[in-house]
Amino acid sequence: MKKFIKLIMISMLALTLVACGGTGDNGGDGDGKTYNIGVVIYRFEDNFMTLYREEIEAGFKEAGEKDGNTYNVDVQNSKDDQATQTEQVQHFITQDVDLLIVNLVDPTAAGLIISEAKEADIPIIFINREPDTDVMREWPEKTTYIGVDATQSGGYQGDIIYNLDDHGDINGDGTVNYITLMGDPQNVDAQQRTEFSIKRLDELLAADD
Repeated sequence: MKKFIKLIMISMLALTLVACGGTGDNGGDGDGKTYNIGVVIYRFEDNFMTLYREEIEAGFKEAGEKDGNTYNVDVQNSKDDQATQTEQVQHFITQDVDLLIVNLVDPTAAGLIISEAKEADIPIIFINREPDTDVMREWPEKTTYIGVDATQSGGYQGDIIYNLDDHGDINGDGTVNYITLMGDPQNVDAQQRTEFSIKRLDELLAADD
């Protein structure tokens, strides 16, 4: 998991430098620049997001040691409350941060966040919870999403079931019975993983007929 997050961090750092366009303030005694980065995490109590948050902080610190830039990373806990997260984002905007990194509480709130960031000309990187594609098109020049392809992940889950000796048909009656723990029903990734895990398994079973 740490390797996966490290790969995301590399992508995130590259996008940070491109998105900010080198507009950070000169800082320190060297020639490096200072970038102020506001991060909102949907809730710290999630073990995966705790690891994610720690890797974000460590990754930017390591990057600064290598490239001579200073990355001031302020990470806020949105406590699984979208109103709180929106206020946190608005506060970062008033501080004129160079970049926003947003792990949405509610993916449907992306439109408002993009609109306010666009007005302030602050680029946004959404992580882990992908906003609707149409919403992302509102400001494609400085809005992006970094995460896994949830449709592919769902396909892998279908593969795992199919590769069992019984293809998931545990009682041999020709029907695969299952219970899906979907997660947050508003999370696009959860929706796609659920849909494509079933779709992939159906395709594989149909090919055997």
